[in-house]
Amino acid sequence: MHLKLFIDGGNAAFEPDPGPELARILSTLAATLCQDGGPQRGSRTYRLSDLNGNLVGQAVWCAAPSAN
Repeated sequence: MHLKLFIDGGNAAFEPDPGPELARILSTLAATLCQDGGPQRGSRTYRLSDLNGNLVGQAVWCAAPSAN
């Protein structure tokens, strides 16, 4: 499996220090991934939102390709 992650930290939720907001987003994603279990095949996309509810990115969790 692999995880592709994109976060755009260019809005007010990341100011003046982006660390706490980035940590909050990643913590929320981690909790969601633990509950979700991930895709058995194919992929699953997760929307990433800042504290204000604005879309700031996405994570795509892809299952390992089957061996042929």
